[in-house]
Amino acid sequence: MSRDFHFGKILQEKRLQLGLSEEYCAEMSGLNISCHYDVETYGDEFFDNISLGTARRLCRILNISIMDAIKGYLSPVEVVSRSCSDAQFYSRNDLIMNARLAKKMSEEQLGDAGGVEEYVILGLEWSPDYIESMVIMDIVDIAAALELDVGLLICDR
Repeated sequence: MSRDFHFGKILQEKRLQLGLSEEYCAEMSGLNISCHYDVETYGDEFFDNISLGTARRLCRILNISIMDAIKGYLSPVEVVSRSCSDAQFYSRNDLIMNARLAKKMSEEQLGDAGGVEEYVILGLEWSPDYIESMVIMDIVDIAAALELDVGLLICDR
């Protein structure tokens, strides 16, 4: 992962370029002001501490592609940018379950490999929306454990 890539600074520069206040961006993305401050101040915060859904809303407000953000952060790891249909977006849970089953992994084994608890895997496979509540790096780790392109799980929307 590229630790030289400071996405918070990119967010801050884009926000200032658009003439938006921290308060506005925080409110519109569902963050409190101190959390929004942390996202702009600390390089890893966007990927390690806010949910994919919140990250997606923040990117939409600032007209930034979430896949471009992830590509920059994960460089030199290959990430294929994905724009997906509604059917693909709302079936990511099936994709995860089918990939796990193809690898003959239990929910517990995938959880261990992805650095999350078994209940997270159960939630991921049960609900197409659960993934939006997870932090991006957990999704990246699960995609790696399943040998899936992370773009299939995050998708530009």
